[in-house]
Amino acid sequence: MQKAIARVTLQSALLSLCSALVATFLTPKNPPIVALVIFSLLATPPNFLWQQYLERKFPGYRVEKQESNVEIKGAQSAGGGVTIKKKLNVRNTLMKMGIEQTL
Repeated sequence: MQKAIARVTLQSALLSLCSALVATFLTPKNPPIVALVIFSLLATPPNFLWQQYLERKFPGYRVEKQESNVEIKGAQSAGGGVTIKKKLNVRNTLMKMGIEQTL
């Protein structure tokens, strides 16, 4: 888990750096590059943990198991004639989106 947080934080910092560098060439005002990278380094870990919490509480996909020999598009085979299909849980997705936008 901590490796994932470190990886995501590093990616976020690099994206902020690239974005700020591009902005320096496109705008007459120079953005505070160091401040943007530091903010990214500080804000990403709590956001990552928050998204993980929301996904645990409101899973975005339901797993449906079907016993069939017919191949279903977008499904994965679990062996033994069982097919696992992930289906979007629209209610939970809307709940997560509403919570993210209000808090």
